[in-house]
Amino acid sequence: MSTKKWLWYGGAVAGILFLVLGIFWRSERYPILTVNGVSISARDYNEYMRGFERYRRLSGDPLDVGTVKRAALMSFVADALVRSELERLGMGAAAEKDVETALAANRTKLEKAASELYGWDVETFRRYTLDPQARQNALSRELEKEGKTLNGWLRGALLAASVSVYGIPYEWSGGTLVEKK
Repeated sequence: MSTKKWLWYGGAVAGILFLVLGIFWRSERYPILTVNGVSISARDYNEYMRGFERYRRLSGDPLDVGTVKRAALMSFVADALVRSELERLGMGAAAEKDVETALAANRTKLEKAASELYGWDVETFRRYTLDPQARQNALSRELEKEGKTLNGWLRGALLAASVSVYGIPYEWSGGTLVEKK
C-alpha cells in the first residue's frame, strides 16, 4: 500500500475517533466517581447541580456553591453504598415499593414541585431525591432491627469504600472527599 493511502486511512481513523470522543464528551456519560466499582456519571452530577442551582436562585439561598458541590458528590457516594447494601440484603424492592406508594398518592403535587423548584420532571426528581431517601429509610429500618443506626453504618461504609475520582478537584481520603492540594 502506498504512503498516501496510509496517510488517508490514518486521517480517516483519527477523524472518526475525534468525532466519537466529542460525542462521548458532550453526552457527559463519562464517570467522575467510581464507588466500589459503581460509576457516577458527569451527566447525573451536572443535572443534579443544575436543579440545585435553580432551587438556590428561586429561594435566594446563599449557600456556598463549593460546599454544595462536595456535598452533592458525597450524597452520590453514600447512595451507591446504601444501594449496594440493600442489594446485598435482598431488599432493593422495599425501597421501590415505598417510592411507588408515595408517587401514587402525590404524583400531581410532586410533578409541580419538581418542575417549579428544580426544573426537573417527576422521574428525574425521583432519581435524585425520592429513590435515595427511600433507600436510606429502608436500610435504616433494617439496621434498627440489629440495634444499629444508619449514620454509624454509613461512617464505616465510607471508611471501607473504594472510591476513585476522575477529572474533578477532589480526592478520596479517610472516607471523604477532600480538595486536591
